[in-house]
Amino acid sequence: MTIGRSPQGRSIECLIVSSTKEFSPRKSSHRKKALVFIQNGIHAGEIEGKDACMLLLREILVERTTDYLLDRLNLIIIPILNVDGHERVSAHNRPNQNGPTTMGWRTNSWNLNLNRDYMKAVTPEVRASIKIFSDWRPDFFIDNHTTNGADYQYHITYALERWDNIDNELSRWGQRTFLPKIISSVENDGFITAPYIQLRGETLENGIEDSVALPRLSTGYAALQNRLGLLVETHSLKPYENRVHSTLSMNRAALKTIHDHSKRLVNINKRADTRSRSMPIVPVDFFTTNKSIPFTIKGFQSVSQNSTILNRNVVRYSSTPAEFEIPYYNSIVTRKNIKVPVGYVIPPEYQDITELLEIHRIHMHRLEANRSLDIEEYEFIHYQFNPRPYEGRQCVQVQCQKKERKRFSQKVHILFQPSSIVVGSL
Repeated sequence: MTIGRSPQGRSIECLIVSSTKEFSPRKSSHRKKALVFIQNGIHAGEIEGKDACMLLLREILVERTTDYLLDRLNLIIIPILNVDGHERVSAHNRPNQNGPTTMGWRTNSWNLNLNRDYMKAVTPEVRASIKIFSDWRPDFFIDNHTTNGADYQYHITYALERWDNIDNELSRWGQRTFLPKIISSVENDGFITAPYIQLRGETLENGIEDSVALPRLSTGYAALQNRLGLLVETHSLKPYENRVHSTLSMNRAALKTIHDHSKRLVNINKRADTRSRSMPIVPVDFFTTNKSIPFTIKGFQSVSQNSTILNRNVVRYSSTPAEFEIPYYNSIVTRKNIKVPVGYVIPPEYQDITELLEIHRIHMHRLEANRSLDIEEYEFIHYQFNPRPYEGRQCVQVQCQKKERKRFSQKVHILFQPSSIVVGSL
């Protein structure tokens, strides 16, 4: 099924797998099975997920060794999201990656990183992915990647949202039931696993840290949709065959675990959706504290050597395994909460905002009569623009002060209440 077209006109294809022929959102809306959405190639140079999913489908549909999964699951699989980047192929696109012989490009043909676009949603590729969420309402999301940077023994790392950016019951199920089962399964297949390795400083010795996936990222957007999103990260220095099969192992383990707990997961998602409709407070900003716990990392011996290219010291890793203890900064607190208002007012000249809200399927109701409204406004009192633009946007740090005023509407408005917004002229 074609779900969109890239800026260069290529079709973005999606596979729907269902033993009960639930091949449309309308049929799927009354499903009794859990629906899993697997996405690959958002960074087209990291393409292991495409091949892993083809092997997974062969097991299910051809060899029939795991066809029982379709008794309780339906699948949506995007083999390649960044189709333009996939065709910008070269042996030198990721020079620090161990295969394949040639590989795609990280960004799309607009040179935008698709995995930074989920909130602003300017690219047709991400809009296609968002449409899957909106039309199908999957129960679980998987995004397959390859990471680089520090070297270590782990074949595959993972992340699953568990902080205040996702429903608490979903977080508990993900941490207490889902992750222990898939980690055990993947390691039984012979692959070494660890939480996603995010360096605190320049080297592993400085420690690693946890973080909240913001909704500009695919897994952060899934959390905003009350859905768990599994980030799968193989390591670029491992052989390509190893990366494909470790990705296959983790995706297979995820499907088996969701299959075994499908009814429970579907019900947790329903309860999370219900709770989100009446949330009085929404957390919007988070930070990782300086609190840490000891973590024994499986790395390699390394030395610091001068690089004539960079004109500074860099870390050189050997092939000699080494285990050493480092700090793991895994304490995250909410820095800012927003009290959910009765509604938001958007003047009609901000048509781009309403168009973006429609992409995210945020309900808007247009008022057909003039209104006098008591509203709160936020005025920017201090601001600082970042020295460089980022992903096609100019970022700014601001401080605000709140003030109240009465305004009279002269034209039609659109009203958003916790599920909606107000658009019109004031």
